[in-house]
Amino acid sequence: YCENAIIEGNTVATEISDAIYVSYASYASVQKNELYVNGIGRGMYFVNSGNSNQRSRLVNNTISTGGEGLYLYDADYLDIYFNSVLSTSPTSNEEAFLLSSYCSYLDIRNNIFSNEGGGYAVNAVPNTGLVLDYNNYYTSGSTLGRWSNNLVNDLITWQTTTQLDSNSVSANPVYAAVNDLRPNQSLIDGVGITI
Repeated sequence: YCENAIIEGNTVATEISDAIYVSYASYASVQKNELYVNGIGRGMYFVNSGNSNQRSRLVNNTISTGGEGLYLYDADYLDIYFNSVLSTSPTSNEEAFLLSSYCSYLDIRNNIFSNEGGGYAVNAVPNTGLVLDYNNYYTSGSTLGRWSNNLVNDLITWQTTTQLDSNSVSANPVYAAVNDLRPNQSLIDGVGITI
């Protein structure tokens, strides 16, 4: 619990807990962190935070975990840009990106959400003022993700169902390693947009 959370430039390695957990922050700047969870914990959990006076930022973070990558619940007025997320979870309810209920006015662009364990790349529900675009979603499994409890097998179905992510792609980012999330995939080169 805090009024303003500034979490920048850290390397966090843990076995089973959340690498970064932001709760009840009016404003948070979470930038340029490297998060490694060698187990089933979440990489980053952002809950009950944000306000309309100053948008919070999750920017340029690296998240690698055997569980959920980035989990948002009751998050408001939040910009999420340029993050590389890897989940190696084979469990369908542990995804690279989970956008849960009660979120509003989120701007989520230029991110990579990859699940190389066969679980979902994304699991989301509709939220007020949601912007999702210029992202890369990948799973090594047969189901890309879920939208409002409906299974979505591929990107085209995702775009049609959500009416979002019209400029997003679905390609294996070919990360260098689980602890080195530099992509090596020409299909995602130049997909992002200047922000």
